[in-house]
Amino acid sequence: MESMTVRIVKTCGFQEDNNTTTSNHNVEGCHSGPCRENWVAYRNCRYLFSKESASWEGSRTAWAAQNSSLLQIDSREERDFLKLLSLYHWIGLSLSENEKSWQWTDGSLLSSDLLEVHLSNTRWTCVLSHPGNEVYAKNCSLDERYICKSSSC
Repeated sequence: MESMTVRIVKTCGFQEDNNTTTSNHNVEGCHSGPCRENWVAYRNCRYLFSKESASWEGSRTAWAAQNSSLLQIDSREERDFLKLLSLYHWIGLSLSENEKSWQWTDGSLLSSDLLEVHLSNTRWTCVLSHPGNEVYAKNCSLDERYICKSSSC
């Protein structure tokens, strides 16, 4: 994998692939005015790595009110970008109500070639990212940091 520089930006911009510069021009779907401080921009999406901790449901609720959601990983490129930044954070993946499949908060199912959820306890149904491409099922009531993704990308 090529090296990549990520910068925190305050305006609607995005990191262009593996370049080291950040473009600060209008991105389709950005809110009018500046983006929120401390969001990391990559391609056409923006991510916030929380400094606060909350349960999985608490973190989901906190950001839904701000037009964002817990992270949903949509591609291998996005997964590879995020593994450079992520330590231990809740993402928007949980075991479905019928407990047969992993699904994102928008209801779509996890693609098995994108991530593999490590399950050490069958009662744990929410997913926590770990360094690298690792994700683990954990107890949903644990207070952990979380990753939010702008819903405007």
